[in-house]
Amino acid sequence: MELEKNSMQPNLIPGSNRSTITILGNTDVKIQWHHRDFITVSPIHKENFGIQGLAKYEVKLLKAKSFQDKTIITLSTNVP
Repeated sequence: MELEKNSMQPNLIPGSNRSTITILGNTDVKIQWHHRDFITVSPIHKENFGIQGLAKYEVKLLKAKSFQDKTIITLSTNVP
């Protein structure tokens, strides 16, 4: 995995096609991205809930093709 100047922007490459996102605190989040046929984001660990929570997600490259995408993590809202 290569990192851009901002370490919050991993550059996945065929030789290193996985990365991990760790969320501390409120883990009730919604994760969105556009190119679902190129990458997946899957939960791999979760403990506790609320402000004491910890969650880990695996970001995995599915195809060795050049593309750009953003993973957007937002707090969920429980609005009916």
